[in-house]
This record gives sequence, C-alpha cells and structure tokens, in this order.
Amino acid sequence: MTEQQQHAYTGVAGRRGVTRRAVLGGAAGALGLLAAACEPGLRGATPPPVSQTKEPVTLTWWGPGHWRGVTGKETDPSATLMDWYAAKAAEFSQQQPHVTFNLEAMASGTERRQKLELAIVADSTPDVSYEASSLLRKWARLGAIEPVDGVMTKGDGDDFLPALLDQAKQDGKTWFWPWLGTATMVCLNRKLFELKNATRYIPQGAERKWTYEQFVEAAQAVTERSAGVYGFGVQFTAPTGGYGRSVFLWNRDSKTRIFSEDGKRIVLNTPAAVEGLQFLLDLDRRYNVMPPDITALSAVDVDNLLWSRNLAMYNGAQSTFGIWRQRVRERRTEPEAIDLYPVDFPATRGVEPISYIEAGGYATFKQRDASKRRAALEFGRFLTTRDNTAAVEAITAIPARRSALDVYKDDPIMQWITRLNQDGRKVAYDALHPLYVDVRKYETDMYVQVMRQERSPKDALDEFARLAQEELRQKGYA
Repeated sequence: MTEQQQHAYTGVAGRRGVTRRAVLGGAAGALGLLAAACEPGLRGATPPPVSQTKEPVTLTWWGPGHWRGVTGKETDPSATLMDWYAAKAAEFSQQQPHVTFNLEAMASGTERRQKLELAIVADSTPDVSYEASSLLRKWARLGAIEPVDGVMTKGDGDDFLPALLDQAKQDGKTWFWPWLGTATMVCLNRKLFELKNATRYIPQGAERKWTYEQFVEAAQAVTERSAGVYGFGVQFTAPTGGYGRSVFLWNRDSKTRIFSEDGKRIVLNTPAAVEGLQFLLDLDRRYNVMPPDITALSAVDVDNLLWSRNLAMYNGAQSTFGIWRQRVRERRTEPEAIDLYPVDFPATRGVEPISYIEAGGYATFKQRDASKRRAALEFGRFLTTRDNTAAVEAITAIPARRSALDVYKDDPIMQWITRLNQDGRKVAYDALHPLYVDVRKYETDMYVQVMRQERSPKDALDEFARLAQEELRQKGYA
C-alpha cells in the first residue's frame, strides 16, 4: 500500500464526526447507555505542550499479564502475571524518581478490550496500556490516545520493523510504541506426514509457498477419517482468529480485500472471494479433509485436535510454536509425537500470499496534564527499548525492534516466522482499517452460514457486505 493510499484509507472518520457508538464498536445495549451519558471526547483539543519539568507524577498502568514472572522462564510457583510490570515500573522509577505507578492487572482478549473501551467512554482511562494495533488505530481516530512523535527519535524509527511501525502511523502521526509483532501461517505436523509417507507434499525452500491445489493434495494425503485423522482444521465460530479463514479469500487474487482503498466501502463480495469461500466449503464437503461438524468446534476444540495428533494442518501463529514447546517441556506432549513446521497459506499461482500480521504496542491515553503526558510518553519509549522488546521471547512473539531479533538467532522456526514481519507484502491490508474489529462479527456469521450450507457463498458474501457497509455508515466511515 502506498503512503497516499494509507492516508486515504485511514483518514475517513475524523472528517465526518465520529460518534461515541464508534468507541464501543457494537458492544451491548447497556454500554450504549453508558456512552450516551458521557461528555464529548477530546478529539479536537490542542495537546498540551511537552513539559520538561520534573514535577511528581503518578502513572496508572494497566497490564494484561502476558507471562508469569519477570522473564517468563521462572519455575517458582509464586510467580505472577504482574511480576514483569512491577519490575519495569520499579526500573523506570529508579531512572525517573519523580514518577511512581499504580499497577492494575487486566484480563486478556475480549474482556480487556471491553474494559478499555468503556474507560474511554467514561473518561477514566489508564495513562498507559497495551493493545493490538487494530484497536489502537481506531482509538487514535477517536482522539483517545496521544501521538508519540515528540518523543520517538529517528534512531527509534529506524530500529522498529517497518511492517509494524507502519501500523502505528495514521494521518501523518505515530500513535503508539510497537512492542511485538504476530504472524499467522499454516502449522503442519511433519510426524503425521511421515507416517503417511507424504512428506513430498510439504512446501520446501525459503518461501514455503504452495497453491490451493497442492494444499488439497497434502490434506488428502494425510487424512484417514476411519482413524480420526484429518488434513486441516480451522475454527469458524469466534471473531478472533478469523484471519485463519480470511486468508483463503484474500489469497485468491492480489486485489481481494474487505475494505476499499479509501476505507468507505465493503468490497469483499467479488468472484474471487466467492471462489475462496467455496474452497473452504469444499475442503469440508467435497474433499472431506476437515473434522466432522467443524462449525460446532471451538478454538480450544481445534487446538486439542492438533495436540492429540488428530489434525495434520492447522491455522496457527507464532504463539502455536511456543505452546508446543511448553507442552513438550511439561511432558504433556511427547517429543516424537509432534514436529510442527510453519509454511505459508496457499495462494493462486503467481499471487503473493498474505498473512495476518499485527503489531501490539503501548499507547498513552489522552492527557490534560503536560507533566503526566511527558512521563507517560517517555515510559512508552522505555517499555519498547531493545531489551524490553526482546523480552517478548517469553511468549514466542516477534520483537518489534530489529536490534532485538537476535533473541532467535539459534531458532530456525522463529527466524522463518520473523521474515513475515519484515516483508511488507505479507501484511493483511484489512487489518489497517479502524473498523476491522467491528465488522468481524458479520464475517463470522458469513462463514458459519456457508459451512452449514444455510447460504451459498455468493449470498453470504452479499449479506456480509450489506451488514458491514451499514456498520461503516453508522460510524461515519461511509
């Protein structure tokens, strides 16, 4: 995507006046009542000047607890999810004695995001918190977070992986400090391929690319339904993790996407996307390589099929390899039972395959006090130094800084996955739209309806486009 396209794509809502409903992103009615009672946001306010004073400041930091202990490698049962946060707060206070902290533990995933969005509506946000770029970009458009450009140096910008730093940029500003990157791919169990004498079907070489037809051949080669072994599985029932389904549509051609380049229209209902949706249905009903009743399986159910050796290929992420290694260490998986190997998602021949790649980072929420604003921005920079980004090795994530990538210098699997975060062509275009998270609920319904044969792929895509377009209209993007 060119810089001009990205500016047009992400700069729609602010010119139309975003409503509070856009903050909640389709949450329950009770949340809407709360939003209606709140004061207008600070979107148009002039940011306070950066202060150079050292007045006493107390920062509120909400932490989702990514790992237990300081390093994530502690075996002490008393290690907690807040140990790293407490250590980093103490370290920063040692460097900046005028800054103290209030730490608050947060849940992961949906619960954390709902709490933050409610806090934005109620004007009770923390000063600093972590979130994924798709939501941070949305909050930037709403004026809920501060740009970091006044603190980020050229050296910082040059060190961050471009594919991740680009996700922090919007409307000519940088809105958060990238901390980690995620990447998605097909994870396959080479042990099951070896048992079926089918290793020749595994993509080889540095790129590990393959076509849809080659993917089907591989899945069929390892499927043995009478033994409960299936070629491929993906969960269809939850909005999170939807990238494992969407890539089969995105990779049909080089143009398929959910949003138009200006961000105002839903354009997914194309012949190529119909083909991709039909392909998913065919994997189940025609080629018979998916587990029975696939739409009844939760994400945990599909995970368990992988770990029980009932699934040869799986839509996974870099974290899948961390979970596998942890299971082996804890003797929950025998080393000789599973040999996970990452490969690209299939794509039409000649089409560069796309992966869902997303940055996660630390944002400073809107500040009225100049001293607190400065301290919070500096703390965000501190949290994303070389050493602190290297710490995400604890959850098998990609450090956002080039200078920290050496944490995987002896890990061929993670070196290959890291390449996805360094290849700008791999970034899923739709993830950059501020309402990507909001429209995923309609996308989930679309997949379930098709896989249950309640709608044809074309009808389901048309209905998705209608509902998602209305979502854009109601939130000022159309």
